[in-house]
This record gives sequence, structure tokens and C-alpha cells, in this order.
Amino acid sequence: MRFKLNRGNSAHSFLLWLGHASNEMLSGIGISKVIPSIKISVQNPSGYPQWIECNESFPSRLREIAYEEGKFYTRRINHSGTSTVEMEDSVVSLCDRLAGELIQGWFD
Repeated sequence: MRFKLNRGNSAHSFLLWLGHASNEMLSGIGISKVIPSIKISVQNPSGYPQWIECNESFPSRLREIAYEEGKFYTRRINHSGTSTVEMEDSVVSLCDRLAGELIQGWFD
């Protein structure tokens, strides 16, 4: 699902896509089986491939959302570049946090 956010002369796009959880996510949850994951990508300024992993300029540290046995987990990138995995309290709090980070980071 592609999102494009516009405000005045600013426009930003990102892509949410379904795939398999990364090794970092699986390790953080403590499992080894394949589970679904929603990943976040941004447009590649070089053109190909069209979408790439977010770099440090992306306003949210969130990189991946996984679902396992009724629980949602997020993988975030720290300022040092390492990943942390956390279980989320609710889908609502997860969405609020992501939306808030994007709006503040791109439009404040």
C-alpha cells in the first residue's frame, strides 16, 4: 500500500508491503518459524529498484511490524543503527505512534 503525504510544497511517499519477518525480528521475538511482516520502504532516488529500505532521514524509526499468535511486534532502528524488537500494547497505539512520528518528522 503506497502512501503519499502532501503539505504545501512538501510531498513524501512511503510503501507498506507484506513479506516475511526479517532475521532481526525473529531473533527479537525468539522464534525461528516464518511469520508475516509489514515492512516500510521509501522511493529510491536512483530509480532502480523503485523502493528501498528506509535510511536515517525517514522520520520514524519503525521498519517492520510482525504478527504472531495474537500479538503485534515492531522492529525499530536505534540511532546507533541496531534493531530493537518490542511487543506492542495495541494496534491503535502502534498506528498513533507511527502517524505522529511521520507528521512531526516531515511537517513540523
